[in-house]
Amino acid sequence: MATRELEPAMSIGPGADNSRNYKAILQEIFQKKEKYIPGYQVVSETGPDHDKTFVVEVSSASGTIGRGTGKTKKEAEQAAAKDALSRMGVWAPHEATAIQGGEARDR
Repeated sequence: MATRELEPAMSIGPGADNSRNYKAILQEIFQKKEKYIPGYQVVSETGPDHDKTFVVEVSSASGTIGRGTGKTKKEAEQAAAKDALSRMGVWAPHEATAIQGGEARDR
């Protein structure tokens, strides 16, 4: 399989530290490697209705693979996907990383 560089995807919202769609990257890896899509679940909501903070976990068949916090559910899901990618060794902030067969490889 040819090595493919991870390219910037759609923006994940204001204040995002990068313009990558971590959920899409994680989904693509799982669809190719595991043949299913990881699930997201809100595990807590805190704060008043006008200023909530959400905590989301992303899970695979083996259990929780990432956790994230955000001011919206979407932001928390992106943070959870980014955490999962980091734990998997696929995403390292400020480093160029390539994927070969669903596994990380430094360029």
